[in-house]
Amino acid sequence: MEDITDKALKEYPIHYRILEYKIDGKSNAEIRTLIQEEFDTLYTPEYISALWCKKIPRLIADAAQRDFVVWQTNSRNLPTKTCTKCGCTKPKSSLFFSKSNTSKDFFYSICKDCRKARYAAGRAGHGDQGALPRGN
Repeated sequence: MEDITDKALKEYPIHYRILEYKIDGKSNAEIRTLIQEEFDTLYTPEYISALWCKKIPRLIADAAQRDFVVWQTNSRNLPTKTCTKCGCTKPKSSLFFSKSNTSKDFFYSICKDCRKARYAAGRAGHGDQGALPRGN
C-alpha cells in the first residue's frame, strides 16, 4: 500500500504531507500552520478537508487501478500497444491511450502521458490557450 501511495503522490509533496499529518491525527488548523511553515503555501482548513476527502483518495485509487491493469496485462498476456512518441509498451487500455474513432484499433498512437506532456508544452509556450505544438 505504501508503494502505491508513494507513486500516486510523488508529484504532490504537499498532498503527501497532508496525508501524513492526517494519519498522525492532526487537525486541519494544525495542518494549515505546518504546511504554511514548510511550503510557504496557505491553504484554508476547508481546502485541506477537500484534499483529504476527495483528491488524495482519488489519486491513490487511480494509481492502484493503473498498477492493477499493468499486472493483469502481464499475467494474462493481454494486448499491449507501443507509444510512437516515447516507445514505451503499455497495456492497450483507455487508462494509457486515449480513444480514437479514426484509428484501426480505436486508440491514439501516442500514450496519454506523452499527449499530456505535449499539451503542457503547448500551454507553456502559448499562455493559457493550450495549443499543442506540432511536429514534435
